[in-house]
Amino acid sequence: MSDIQQFNLNKIFIAIPLIIIFFANIFITQLRGLSFIGEIAMIAGVTSLIAILIGHRSDIAILSNSENRALLNLAESIKGIALIILFLIPFLFFLYFLGIKIEYLLIAILSCVFAINDSVSSFYIRNGNFYFYSFFKSMPSLILLISAYFINSPEMSWIISYLISLIILSFLTFNLLKDSNLKFNFFSIANYLITKIVPTITALICATGTVFWLFIITSKTGSESAGIWSNVYRIFSLPLIFLTATYLPLVLLKLGDLKKTTKKINHMNKFSIIYISLSCAIVFFAFIAGPEIFIKFTGSDVRLSVSLLITMIMFAIFKNFLGYHQSFFQTLQLDFVLLIILILEIIAAGIIYFWIEANELQIIVNYIFSITGICAFILLIFLIGLSVKYYLFNPNDSIELK
Repeated sequence: MSDIQQFNLNKIFIAIPLIIIFFANIFITQLRGLSFIGEIAMIAGVTSLIAILIGHRSDIAILSNSENRALLNLAESIKGIALIILFLIPFLFFLYFLGIKIEYLLIAILSCVFAINDSVSSFYIRNGNFYFYSFFKSMPSLILLISAYFINSPEMSWIISYLISLIILSFLTFNLLKDSNLKFNFFSIANYLITKIVPTITALICATGTVFWLFIITSKTGSESAGIWSNVYRIFSLPLIFLTATYLPLVLLKLGDLKKTTKKINHMNKFSIIYISLSCAIVFFAFIAGPEIFIKFTGSDVRLSVSLLITMIMFAIFKNFLGYHQSFFQTLQLDFVLLIILILEIIAAGIIYFWIEANELQIIVNYIFSITGICAFILLIFLIGLSVKYYLFNPNDSIELK
């Protein structure tokens, strides 16, 4: 098989989980309605935050380092996850005695499924085993779809599906690492986790922004509006998510093999050009037939105005633009730049939540669009400056980033 054929086949297997996740959400929406999927989106958002903390961005380290270190990086990742969970369990018991519902605490602890899944999936893709990557990434969404079909409760369907996923994932991960060195040295693992603090905080704040915006919409305009928001995000950002899910991991693999910073930046910029071009195409088609596409996929009778739809889509474009640069900046050891930008976003979101009294979806979305647009523009200016610095003043850079 030629390299091009193999590359295309790999992209297909990387894309399969994304397609399954997309249609699983669409089927759940049509089965249970916008309010149900809005609550699921809120649970998924909060869970993803906890998963970032538990997973400590170790999946990116697995992808962006050499294949020879993949198993070692995976073992370090799992030990780090285990240590963080051990510290979280007493805190969850404390919350239980404070009166927090047991369902919420179970959802929190099952966030480890996301973290373990990301690390194991990254290990398989780093080693070129795209079949297993596809299986691991698809499994939780398929089980959630089945669970939601039988259980008319967002919380319980989530808990049952991810509990089943945890059992399966734990068994497969144990078999994968049974011959590895899993000696648990507290101080060694703690030192390893310290090196992950900045990228973890950066990713956590980026995800917090997405969840906080969803929380603001839910609290100010209701669960149905949250369902509309989450479905617009999923449907119209699908091509962008498809791009980042299928092509970005391969770019990160390439960055892990490159030694020169200039070449890393060049690959990053090529990806961004593709991303921006695809974003323009999405906005164009949404302007022509966006409301009809939304009705077709959701099966609802809610007809959105073009202005509201485009504003939501632009948020998705801005947020994904900020999001995928986490991985690039972690590779280039520039996490602090994105961290500052994302902190500004969170501060602005807090101002809207506490001081803006509006309860109309269009008004809230306009605020969100403006803030994320400003953050994306600041990042763009920095990227232009970074590119100029290396292209013009240090084109033969040979510094190896460690």
